[in-house]
Amino acid sequence: MASQTEARNGIEYDWDQGESTWKAGMDNNLRTIGSILNLSVIDIINDPPGSPSDGDAYIVLVGTGLWSGNDDNIAIWFNADAVWRFYVPTTGITSFVTTGTFANQLIAYNGTNWSTNGFTFTF
Repeated sequence: MASQTEARNGIEYDWDQGESTWKAGMDNNLRTIGSILNLSVIDIINDPPGSPSDGDAYIVLVGTGLWSGNDDNIAIWFNADAVWRFYVPTTGITSFVTTGTFANQLIAYNGTNWSTNGFTFTF
């Protein structure tokens, strides 16, 4: 039996013993877990930055260029592959924003779009 995919975050499971796709599937699972667990993003922007660092994360507002078609998705740069990976947010996922218009705010995905709910952190 081929592996199955869990519906909320796309994590694969239930591999057959010796299944040839195990390593690639597990690597993808670990990237997904590491990317969405304790999520924080640098900013909410339309275009990818010119020189991202490994692990840089953004929320795509209205994607253009390389980010076209990824509106509202979470974009994370992976140096090892020199690619942006996109994660579709699930209802209830939250993220802390570190810079930009929503700096120092906690935002949440409501199933349709990201919202601040008016919460601002001050110290």
